[in-house]
Amino acid sequence: MVELLNLNKVIDEMGCLLRVFIPKNVVVKLDFHLQLPAVEVDATQIRQVIMNLITNAAEAVGRHSRAVTISTGITEVNQNYLAGTYVDDDLATGYYAYLEVSDTS
Repeated sequence: MVELLNLNKVIDEMGCLLRVFIPKNVVVKLDFHLQLPAVEVDATQIRQVIMNLITNAAEAVGRHSRAVTISTGITEVNQNYLAGTYVDDDLATGYYAYLEVSDTS
């Protein structure tokens, strides 16, 4: 079911669950955009995507002590950007919220 959600809140609520699924040598860092607008998403699907991204990043780190960072932000999407993507041709230009997961491996 699609609903308006704040990605920061969803990730924050998943914190304890994420820490159970990642190795102890991996530190999760959060870098949230404080003025992030709500996004239209299926709550179950976005939680699964977040979990998969974190799990993959933690596995990439291996046995080394490293960090996985979860960032949210806002980016401006223009026609040039859209021309180089595989998204819907009818997607409007404008500002979009994003979620990024990175590791230090």
